[in-house]
Amino acid sequence: MFGVLCLRSIHKVKNFYRENLCRHTDRRRESLKQSADLTRRFALSLSLLVLLVTSSIVGFIWWPFEYLSMAQEVTFTKEYLNDPIHISLGREVWLKRCKFCHGKAAYPGKAPKLQPSRYTPEFVYDRVTNGFRGMPSWKHEFSEEERKAVVAYILSKEFSN
Repeated sequence: MFGVLCLRSIHKVKNFYRENLCRHTDRRRESLKQSADLTRRFALSLSLLVLLVTSSIVGFIWWPFEYLSMAQEVTFTKEYLNDPIHISLGREVWLKRCKFCHGKAAYPGKAPKLQPSRYTPEFVYDRVTNGFRGMPSWKHEFSEEERKAVVAYILSKEFSN
């Protein structure tokens, strides 16, 4: 009888350890799966970060050269700036696009109120063509003639914010 009790106790202990060891092994496997998943996510995040930083650096290095190659030497004569045809074309473009951010009816704080007396024609043309901070570049939407006409309108006596 004592031998049977000992065998039963040994089997119970064996089964207890086997069950707990299996549970521990399953937990360990699950933990390893989670760890591998986190490692994959970290590696993906790191590679995306490296890609972003690299493209930013390349873009930062390339940007001045692109800007210089696209820069056009534009000159404004008094005759051009005072020509009523150019001023009226500039007014049309202004009413079509610019007034929504810079005009009287624009939401306050959306864009600065223009002060033409402080600007040179080249400065205004550069801002219209290349944009600045929150202002988009308009070189892809308007032709050079239209952008120059906007400059003529903004610097004319007919212009009012």
